[in-house]
Amino acid sequence: MFFSKFFKKKYPYAPIAYLGRKTVERTLDANIRKLKKVEKEIGEEQDHTNAEASKAEKKNAESNKALNKKVDAKKSQKKAVDQSKKSVEKSKSKVSTKSKK
Repeated sequence: MFFSKFFKKKYPYAPIAYLGRKTVERTLDANIRKLKKVEKEIGEEQDHTNAEASKAEKKNAESNKALNKKVDAKKSQKKAVDQSKKSVEKSKSKVSTKSKK
């Protein structure tokens, strides 16, 4: 019970309410908005930036996939060339051993 009195508001309204929102805006040349509206705007901005970031990540992932496909294609081409070289060398060695006999 004692603590409830200790934490009780001294004034029921914000100081701007006593002075008047419009007069404070004029004197301070500021725009006064409710905290709930500001928090809502910040949340919307964060959602917007998160959506943009996810779009950018998707684009990067797609470009990385394309690059990986190109690299994989080059690797497979190299493997094919190496295999053909080995097969040619084997056939040459077979031919050379047959001609020696």
